[in-house]
Amino acid sequence: MLDILTVINVISSFTVIVVVIVAGRKASSTAGFRKVSDGAKRLSSGFIGLISKAYGAKTPEPDYSAVDYFSNPLKSHISDEVSAMRYPESRERMIEAIRSLGHISITGGNETSGYIGKFIIPDLAAKLRSPFEPYDVKLACIEAISEMCAFCMKDNQDLVKEYGILLFLLEGLESHHDMKQLLKRQWCAHALFYCIVDHCDNKRYVLNYNVWLHLKDLTNYMNPDETMWEFNDAEMLLEMLRK
Repeated sequence: MLDILTVINVISSFTVIVVVIVAGRKASSTAGFRKVSDGAKRLSSGFIGLISKAYGAKTPEPDYSAVDYFSNPLKSHISDEVSAMRYPESRERMIEAIRSLGHISITGGNETSGYIGKFIIPDLAAKLRSPFEPYDVKLACIEAISEMCAFCMKDNQDLVKEYGILLFLLEGLESHHDMKQLLKRQWCAHALFYCIVDHCDNKRYVLNYNVWLHLKDLTNYMNPDETMWEFNDAEMLLEMLRK
């Protein structure tokens, strides 16, 4: 596992560098932009394939329909956001796109959520595991995961386990009293709750890890208020795991 993750991290860095350099030289023409886009797609597909291999998931068939335009306005908007997430103009635009896709998932119903999850959950897994992605990008990914798995969206719940996101969220529960890490822990608990609710396999997976002390500690820091948390998700997660 260590070897494959090392390779993944190197390829992640190489992908970003290559795309940025080529984009700078080619973006002046439409034909050049298409070449950059096609090259980035191939690099992205290879990186996602390595993530799949590392966590035992099936490597997805290359399918770029999510970054093509459709007649349906909603699909066209989703296409724009997926493109902005994968090939962003800036870090701020990437974060905006990730959060936007999460919001569309939770408000668009199961069909829309499944459509989005199929295309971007592998990308989110890669970003969460990459040492080159900054804290705020990873936080946005966790927020989006919680929204894509809400309302017992089983297809997406299956995918978060396949691509190692459940394990990432479990690791994120570990006790830290730094305020920056505390917010990440809170979001991990929030996302985990939706990843395992009414999903027996994911619940069993979580029960294999010693999360009790971390969750019990976190309950003291997730006091519901009007600004962030409607409920104490760490406490709710503990109750669910006890049943």
